[in-house]
Amino acid sequence: TGTTAAGNITVPVNPAFMLIAVVNGSEYIYWSEYAQQNTSGGVRRIRTDPSATETADTVVNGLTFPAGIATDGTNLVIADSGGGEASIGQVIRVPLSFTSGSTPLTPTSPTANVIGVVTGEQAIARPFDIVYDGSTGFFFTEGNAIETSGLGATGSNNGTVRYLPQSGAPNARVVVSGVTNGAGIEVRNLGNGNRGILYSESIVSTGRIMRAVFNVNTPTLVTPGVVDTGIDRPLDVVIPDPTIPVFGGLINYNGGQANGRLTVYAPGP
Repeated sequence: TGTTAAGNITVPVNPAFMLIAVVNGSEYIYWSEYAQQNTSGGVRRIRTDPSATETADTVVNGLTFPAGIATDGTNLVIADSGGGEASIGQVIRVPLSFTSGSTPLTPTSPTANVIGVVTGEQAIARPFDIVYDGSTGFFFTEGNAIETSGLGATGSNNGTVRYLPQSGAPNARVVVSGVTNGAGIEVRNLGNGNRGILYSESIVSTGRIMRAVFNVNTPTLVTPGVVDTGIDRPLDVVIPDPTIPVFGGLINYNGGQANGRLTVYAPGP
């Protein structure tokens, strides 16, 4: 309904992604809201406590198509699919903590970082989903965009999966190249610096769910493997447990018909 039990929140406009985080001892829901062809999108939050009386905070504004959001408990990282100087998207890192009633942050705020890229790599374009790996940094997909008619895409294989270290220079590096319409992503710690990556390529009729292993200690470009192919617009993916070889995928996003499905992938008998 867009309200808490206390009723102190206006109805979200085009909400996209959400997360739950504890800030200064209170639990909050953070969510992204995208706008249509302008920069009035942003990230808002409100306490989960049904007895809370404060209104929702606008934490970040001045974004175009904010989609995926993630946190390491200190930072909030946002994939803005259509923002930035060239309107092809940007990734922004801001503090997770926020004082209710304060002026919202923007990409140009002193405490904000617009994420760059490793020297020699292509500019970030159409970032969509982003996740924290639990200890060292963030992974995000590129190539998709939220458009006025739903989930659009660049239509080429120029997307990537990138890794943004938690500390050091705010620069992301390409983990997987040649990604078409990169959408959902999930990452799990496999030990010894290895991260298991699962992501989707949201293509009409010929979409794919892919997987790869990347080592954060010796970062190099990796070649992914195919989990499934020939599926219609797979959007999100999930890894329930890194020790159990079972994956999930949401198929046929924005199909407009009752033919979507949740598929679980597991080893055969």
